[in-house]
Amino acid sequence: MRFIVRLALLFLLFVAAFAAAAVRPAHAQTVLPPEFVPDAAALTRAFGKMATEPLPGGFVLAVPPDTVSAQDARYGWLFARAAFVYAPRRDRRGNVGLGPAVVIHHAPSDADAARRTARLCARLLRLHRERFVRDTEFPRGSDRAHVWLYRQLPATARTTAGGESQGNHLYIFDTAVPRTAIEWTRTIAHEWGHVTLPAARGFSAPENDAAGFLGERLYLKWLYEETVAGKGTAGDDWTDAPGLSTYHARQIAPLIARFHEIGPIGSGLDDRDERAMNLYIGAALATDHAFGPELLGRGLFSILGVGPRDLLTALRNTVAAALVVPIRLPAWVPLARTTYQVRGDGIAHGSVLFAERPPLALREGGKAELTVLQPGWKWVRPGAGGPEKITLRQRARAGL
Repeated sequence: MRFIVRLALLFLLFVAAFAAAAVRPAHAQTVLPPEFVPDAAALTRAFGKMATEPLPGGFVLAVPPDTVSAQDARYGWLFARAAFVYAPRRDRRGNVGLGPAVVIHHAPSDADAARRTARLCARLLRLHRERFVRDTEFPRGSDRAHVWLYRQLPATARTTAGGESQGNHLYIFDTAVPRTAIEWTRTIAHEWGHVTLPAARGFSAPENDAAGFLGERLYLKWLYEETVAGKGTAGDDWTDAPGLSTYHARQIAPLIARFHEIGPIGSGLDDRDERAMNLYIGAALATDHAFGPELLGRGLFSILGVGPRDLLTALRNTVAAALVVPIRLPAWVPLARTTYQVRGDGIAHGSVLFAERPPLALREGGKAELTVLQPGWKWVRPGAGGPEKITLRQRARAGL
């Protein structure tokens, strides 16, 4: 009797193993693209049938024709296909080439969505490098991010939203459900923000961590600006001009305007509700608009805390440390206790107004000078017929 039971158990184990092997991608067919190649031609030669697509900024989309088996450790799902974004890299010897920066895991039926997602991820990597003047860094010291396209919402998922992230892994759910191009872009940019940006935490709504919504608004602001300028696209990457324009008008411009109205001095940033998060994000967007993304990046990546005001402190220190600060008006500007030369087209008496400061005094050659005795954040705006852009140049270094 025991022998029969054991035989039955062995038979059941055999059937289970056979069934699992039937649904699992065959490792014999697995394609593992190279970790480093000198150029896109070498990437194609490495696997003769691999489709490659050059993207702006030196990035390359690579799509192996065969199985790329992978199992997501978070939910245990098996994926049979993948698309790879290769980024400009250097090997250990300093040789310039290409290495995988993003892997898009997907089902065969999501091949088109994976390519679009890969193009968008490559574009976000390029924008990060061009605007912040620094390469993207992923959590846990990883050299790449993994994007998992789930056809459904996993039963054990901790959210009902369109996606989530953990470490250097991004999850996009319900890909079988139709959604607009801007919703695809927004969802990916939101999770990309969690993976690539530092941000304030401790909010009660809509999320604890502001990085997702900060990334969503900031990256879509950059995508919108590129689209308006008529550049940045390379094939279908989910972005479309009408969607980006509508999003900018509804989700970006109002946050900048709200920060301009309330400013960095009020108490709104001390709260932890959705209004406070929007004010915090508005501060970052307004900084990007007024001072440019490179200065925003210097402040953002030098934050020493996780509170909303920590960003303003970092931005204040960054601006104060800069000898030359280009500014697009109007803007909240942290001024140091020093003397500035103010330059701009059409600078004249009363053409630039500094809140709580006397009018600018003209100097020889049309240069204006401002001596700050009470440092801090000042609302700076153009007067009648004044310039839209000015440059502040410190004559003497001093702290705030």
